[in-house]
Formats: sequence, C-alpha cells, structure tokens
Amino acid sequence: MRGPTLALRGLLGLCLAALYSAPVGADPSADIKVLADVTIARLQEFPEVSLSISGLEFIPEELPAAQLGPIDQALSVFQEVLGQLLAHEPAGQVLNDVENLRGLLQRMAGDLGCTLDAPPSQVDQGQLEARLADSAFSVVTATFNRLRALLRFLAAHMDEVQSC
Repeated sequence: MRGPTLALRGLLGLCLAALYSAPVGADPSADIKVLADVTIARLQEFPEVSLSISGLEFIPEELPAAQLGPIDQALSVFQEVLGQLLAHEPAGQVLNDVENLRGLLQRMAGDLGCTLDAPPSQVDQGQLEARLADSAFSVVTATFNRLRALLRFLAAHMDEVQSC
C-alpha cells in the first residue's frame, strides 16, 4: 500500500516543481557576443579591403549607438542584403546567423522591458541589383566587410548595451 502512495507523492512533487519553476536563461548579450565571433570566423575567407562603391550607401558603414534599436536596424539591412547574396558562399549561413542575432536582440529587449519594432526597409533593391550585375564580388566583399565591423562592435560592446 505504501508503494503506490509514495509513487503518487513523487509524481505530484514533480508536477508541482515543473509548474512553479522558472526557466534558467542565459544572458542574451553573452550569446550575441559568441554568435558575432562565430560569424566573423565564417567571413574570414573574404579579404578585408577598403572598398568605396557608390550606390551601396544604404548598407551601414557607421557603427550604431550602443542601443538595441539602432543595432537591430543595422542588422535588418544586412539581413535584407544577404538575402540577395545567397548565391555567394557563405552568405546563406551568415544570413542565418544575422537572423539569430536579431532574435537574441529581441530576447534581450524583452529582458530590458521594451520591444523592438520591425524597422522599415532601407535597402534600395534596384540599386543593389544593378551593383550586383556590375560587380558581384565587390558588393559581396563590401557587404561582408561592413558586417564584420558591426559584428566586432557587438562582440566588444554588448555588455555596455542597457537600453533600447
């Protein structure tokens, strides 16, 4: 008789523990820094050269403020551009990394008690397509260089981000 009673008590205890427990979440800023470093490593095969290509002004060159909103806005531009570069390795995996970074930023915003609205598109698709047709390698290299700079910023300064 004691066997079934103990088993029921144990089952009830497990159910209560599951019901009242809170998930243990890692610090999103640490995950962002790690993913930024991983993505930088993926981009190592592309040379770091200083290119000035007219018509790509919509791709961020300046580093954003250390706030989640401007960082998310910059990443959304890269996400759009990378979607056009999928024929070039490693754009597909880098696109996935950028999408995951944006998801981590959303989680961090939630932890800070704010939300990140979807930024409006800033990519001039016609200009991007024209530049890709003219010199795809230059566009890919410039995009990856600018993204690499943003990722280095994230890896170095995510601990400082405390506001949306």
